[in-house]
Amino acid sequence: MLGYRADIDGLRAIAVLSVLFFHIDISLFSGGFVGVDVFFTISGFLITSILLKAKQTNNFSFRGFYVRRAIRILPAYLVLVFLTTIAGLVLLAPVAYKLLLESTIASSLFASNFYFLFSLGGYFSAAAHELPLLHTWSLSVEEQFYLLMPLAVVLWFKIACEAKRLWVLFGVFVLSVLVSILLTEIHQKTAYFVVFSRAYEFLIGSILSVLLMKYGKTLVPSKMVSNLVFSISIITIISSTIFINAKLAFPGYLARKFVECINWFSLSKKYSVLLNQ
Repeated sequence: MLGYRADIDGLRAIAVLSVLFFHIDISLFSGGFVGVDVFFTISGFLITSILLKAKQTNNFSFRGFYVRRAIRILPAYLVLVFLTTIAGLVLLAPVAYKLLLESTIASSLFASNFYFLFSLGGYFSAAAHELPLLHTWSLSVEEQFYLLMPLAVVLWFKIACEAKRLWVLFGVFVLSVLVSILLTEIHQKTAYFVVFSRAYEFLIGSILSVLLMKYGKTLVPSKMVSNLVFSISIITIISSTIFINAKLAFPGYLARKFVECINWFSLSKKYSVLLNQ
């Protein structure tokens, strides 16, 4: 288990507020939806760190990993779904309530990203704002990542040469970036919702975790450098929420350019000194 990270909680707060401001139509935050991308990167970092630590201490088990994920996620999720369906019964028209129940079933199977992909005109369509469980699409993407990542880490460690492991990790990252850019150009709605075009966002967090495991004790930046990188990170994230908008091709190149590469630095405790003071 990892210790408490105040800097990561700070990033979570920024991510939540940016998405909230976007959905309540505060015009200044036209790109607030990128808060989801921040969450994906955080998830990649945390889950990879947990798995790497478990492998290093010979304490890894698939069952234990998934049980911990369930304990962490399911209680809050079940409360959310229960309250939403009760409120929907009172507030929604029959047709809208039927859609709510369908999305409830899909999200319970951690497949709501596919449900909304095939039932909506897109995340930014007018109908999307009328769906109470729309936000569960990102939870489904995260759960699909959680499903794949433990096996990926086990197979990755079977590569005996450490240098080759790093090359494989960076190669998969580059491939996932290309997939996202290409899919965004071909079919932006699909690229927005599916895990394959979001994989590199998780992988940026994974790469950071691997690099910290390998070099974290030897590469210690000065306080000035830490604060400078932290400031650039926050400015970049906030600028993304202001200058990105739904009319741009997203999540391809823009998601990588404006959010993830800077999050790579801001996730590091060593590079987030101000948040820990």
